[in-house]
Amino acid sequence: MATVGQNFTKDEHANGWPETLKHWQLAALQYPYARGEAARNRLANARAGDILKACQSGELPHTVTTHIPAPAKPSAPLRSPFASAEWQSRDGFTFGGMPARIGYTATGSPRKPVTTYPYHITAADFAAWLDAQGEKPSEHIAAWFDAVGVPQAVAIAPSAEPVATKEEKKERQERRQDERLRMCIDAKLKMPTSAVGRMPDGIGKVAEKAGVSRQTFTADVRAALARKIERERPKPRLVPPKR
Repeated sequence: MATVGQNFTKDEHANGWPETLKHWQLAALQYPYARGEAARNRLANARAGDILKACQSGELPHTVTTHIPAPAKPSAPLRSPFASAEWQSRDGFTFGGMPARIGYTATGSPRKPVTTYPYHITAADFAAWLDAQGEKPSEHIAAWFDAVGVPQAVAIAPSAEPVATKEEKKERQERRQDERLRMCIDAKLKMPTSAVGRMPDGIGKVAEKAGVSRQTFTADVRAALARKIERERPKPRLVPPKR
């Protein structure tokens, strides 16, 4: 925690490893800042956004605080300039039909609950989410898992599932990549004829819909596109030699 001090308060430093961490703290520990490595630091910022979107979409379990704000104080009624004592009738109205007092009253509509930022994620939930992304915990995140008692087996795969083999992880990664390519095709994006070509305009919106950063989404699309192009490439036919 000392290596990323700006992401933790003095009280958090003093209390040691907590049961939950905020989404930007997870990003700072999983992708620690490195002096002179701009690309790595940009990745940390992007992945912080990915973790936040995963919380907002419900993909990453979390806890938040909600409260119901107090109703606004109604404005004091205003005295009608025409409601003089001699003009006012017994029912509270003037002879011209105007109320003796005019103003605003409370509507009485119920107040909606408000979610208090930030999101708090447990070690077990973050371990499962990391595995779904095909990532291993960093040295710092692994230390957090050890400190709060999350078994390393959970840090590799969700506790409800057996530890996936290398082949199973590759298959799951390719399914995710193929699904993201299909999302681009369904969105009517004109895909390049080469996996290294320029990605079409609008891919950022599709990535936002998927709840991941454009960089992560584009990398998956390129990988799936490369396999698709290879599958559809005409295979050479064997021609018998001339006699």
